[in-house]
Amino acid sequence: MIKITLLSGLKHEERYFQNDSIVIGRLPQSMHEIKPDFFLDSLDVQNIHVKIEKTPSGYFAFNVANDPFTTINGRSFGKKNIVSGDSIEIGSSLLKFDIVKEDEDSKIESKADTEDLFSKIEALEAFFASASEEEQKKLHSQENPDQKSEEPLNPLENENLSLEGVISPEDEDKKT
Repeated sequence: MIKITLLSGLKHEERYFQNDSIVIGRLPQSMHEIKPDFFLDSLDVQNIHVKIEKTPSGYFAFNVANDPFTTINGRSFGKKNIVSGDSIEIGSSLLKFDIVKEDEDSKIESKADTEDLFSKIEALEAFFASASEEEQKKLHSQENPDQKSEEPLNPLENENLSLEGVISPEDEDKKT
């Protein structure tokens, strides 16, 4: 199990990963981009910046961004063997890499699951915060269906709504 600890910034974050491979990067700008496992909120970090992978000969870190300022223990790298206690610097973020032994897994499994869930919630909040004002209104109306909309939902009263392309149950029966 991999443990990544964010040591810089306003909050220290500790995350556990049971995967043999993790990606560290920035929150994607669109839903179509690959989402990293560990998010760094910085413009000097690419979506996929560093990948850490377990191999039969140990863990290796790959500088996917090919960033000469990304370092392990102060030295730039392309591919490097990484061991517990190593520090990784990506942009303005300092991380600590640790390998958690199997017998410690049971003690931290629920904590890892909870932190993973919180991380996903934070990522969604960041994504929604970056949405335009109009998109936020749409999201808000979906979150609060009981709230009255400014526009009538009846297509006869609302010129923005249309029944074009809608098939009624009667029309569906006629097809068969």
